Amino acid sequence: VLACGLILIGGAGLAPAARRATRAILVLGVVLAVTRSLCLAAGLMVGVSTLLLLFPELSGHIGYLGISFGGGIGAMAMARDARIARGHLNVPSFGHQPLRLALPSIGSAAAVQRCVGTQSRIGDTLAYYDAAVAARSIRQPMHVAAARFDPAVAPPGQFAVYNAIPGDKRLFVLDAGHFDYPGRARQTQDLLAELWAFFAPL
Repeated sequence: VLACGLILIGGAGLAPAARRATRAILVLGVVLAVTRSLCLAAGLMVGVSTLLLLFPELSGHIGYLGISFGGGIGAMAMARDARIARGHLNVPSFGHQPLRLALPSIGSAAAVQRCVGTQSRIGDTLAYYDAAVAARSIRQPMHVAAARFDPAVAPPGQFAVYNAIPGDKRLFVLDAGHFDYPGRARQTQDLLAELWAFFAPL
């Protein structure tokens, strides 16, 4: 889903109409995923349902890429939706909420920390929106890019998501996330090469 993740569709034998319709369906997925009245993970699952309703031949050919916010949402959605065949989470947010509330951040975690400081019961609710807890239920092959340094998404939370995935998983360690650094272009190219190979079965 664009802006928070991307639904991938693979398969050389897919009908031309399905391939042409991909952009329209992705736009529909974006609309559903960012609808404020839906839980975003549920919105992603609605996007997959719509995609398969319109193009049932895509079954088994759907993958997911999510960066930051989309990485966290993707972990929560993939834990509940086996129709997504494989996924990539890049510097995933929402991992290990107790750490997210404790570690310094300039990202959304900082705002959540301030809010929890004034309304302590929010911390209890956040336990239900923990990407690392959800990742324990992911059964699809996964690829995770986690950063050693990240001012917006604390690295221990990112690695907690990866560590919680019980099955087939691959880790790509970035020097930094949400931050420019020397060698970033090279690491990005290396990551993309891994992702092409990882998603090839689609």
